[in-house]
Amino acid sequence: QQGSKATLGDLSGLESQGRDCEMIDGGAYDPDKAYKDSKLCNVFFARELQKRNPNLMVNSFTPGLIVSTGLFRDQNPLFTKVFDVLATNVFKVGESVTWGGGAL
Repeated sequence: QQGSKATLGDLSGLESQGRDCEMIDGGAYDPDKAYKDSKLCNVFFARELQKRNPNLMVNSFTPGLIVSTGLFRDQNPLFTKVFDVLATNVFKVGESVTWGGGAL
């Protein structure tokens, strides 16, 4: 397991704070978990959209961790470059832009 786990819990954050909630499960803000929860919400949205519109083809996918895109644009450029090399070439958990695009 890498970092925090994606879980939506009982949706108490939405229930108590509506669209202004920081975390859907009502817990303390965790940026790693927030990102993963947002991806989980995308999958649930796609599944529900397909269920409600059976004649519509709906897909959701993950291109993997692609550091060289704009995801890290607000980080120190040196950190981004080092992280890219480590994630992609050393630890083999990152993907290239070409591979991510090919996942479509």
